[in-house]
Amino acid sequence: MEKVYKIYFISIILLFASCIQEKDKLTKKPVGHSYISYNLECCDEVKMDTSFYDYNVKVTDSLHYLLYSDINKSSRVKLALSLNESSSPSYLINDKIKEITYVSKRTLGIEFEKFQVYKFALNPYSIDGCITVFWVPEFGIILKRSSTWKDFRKLQSSNESDNKKINLLAELIYQNEAFYKGCTKESSLIPKDELKKYTNWKLSQLDSVLIVD
Repeated sequence: MEKVYKIYFISIILLFASCIQEKDKLTKKPVGHSYISYNLECCDEVKMDTSFYDYNVKVTDSLHYLLYSDINKSSRVKLALSLNESSSPSYLINDKIKEITYVSKRTLGIEFEKFQVYKFALNPYSIDGCITVFWVPEFGIILKRSSTWKDFRKLQSSNESDNKKINLLAELIYQNEAFYKGCTKESSLIPKDELKKYTNWKLSQLDSVLIVD
């Protein structure tokens, strides 16, 4: 009988341990997260400010539930983002529903590691208030940018390895102008062939003006 009790007790411990491990898979709480705001008021001046957040994320299937709590202003931002582009995202500030829409996705690589970067538009139908955010599931929102003004925010982590990857991903996003700019859709760039034709036409017009009889 004592042997049976021991087996039963060990089974309970193993079951409890497995539940804890499963919970750890679903809920993560990175620490030391902050966002640096870059306010570009003019062409040759930038002002910076740092905001600190408590960050929690819960993962169920392809859905990621993100919670940002600003420890300075006591505001709470909740987002539900999916790895499936066809799923509708949600966005709340202090439990008030705000508009959000999925825009596009890119796969970016750092050496041999690949990252999926998702672009979403907040307040997409506002005349000058549309904000684009760039979400990487491994880190959360890494960039937040005004589509009208030049202001943007970038995530910084106390983890040196993560911070290096975040900064490199941001640099890759900056280089992809069509992906970085625009709001509800990617910024439309002039194709190189069309740009060349236009440049040649402008030069021909200039030549005709410079010809003197």
